[in-house]
Amino acid sequence: MRTSLRLRMLLGCSLLALSITTLGSVPNSVRAQDPPKGMKLELADGKLSLSTPDGWKKSEPKSSMIQYEFRAPFDAKEDQQARVTVMSAGGGIEANIKRWKDQFDLTKDSVDVKEIEGQKVHMVDLQGTFKESMGGPVAGGPTKKLADYRMLGLIIESKTAGTVFFKMTGPQETVAKQVDAWKKMAESLKVK
Repeated sequence: MRTSLRLRMLLGCSLLALSITTLGSVPNSVRAQDPPKGMKLELADGKLSLSTPDGWKKSEPKSSMIQYEFRAPFDAKEDQQARVTVMSAGGGIEANIKRWKDQFDLTKDSVDVKEIEGQKVHMVDLQGTFKESMGGPVAGGPTKKLADYRMLGLIIESKTAGTVFFKMTGPQETVAKQVDAWKKMAESLKVK
């Protein structure tokens, strides 16, 4: 009986040692994914650039009007991610801000204007119930109401490179965690 107990203990210790030594060789696909590194975005034919925060996952744009699209944070469940879009567009700054506001039953909103790199930058912060349009914001059609949502907007009004629109829309809690990174991204603006 002593031999049987010793054998089981030896086998147990061997299995423990084996599992500890192989832990370091777990394939990357099994380990937690490292966050994507921020990327430098070239905008307005290279006349403007800025860097996105770490942890944003680049995704396929849902519309041909969108130059870049991201999901943030990359490792959240899809319904807890914010959608980030970047595009050059017309229609005027005030008209776009009004359209963004009309996409919400607002509980809070602010628009601040500052200068970064000699460019006028509009910082928009909207909170409330988001009215997501199934056909996109300009197509109209049925909407789905999403409570406790937030949108951060960044509009670069360049003297030489036109206007570029950044928009992050998602659950209030998710977007709140991205505010500092969003501001840092705005401050990274460079003009060539």
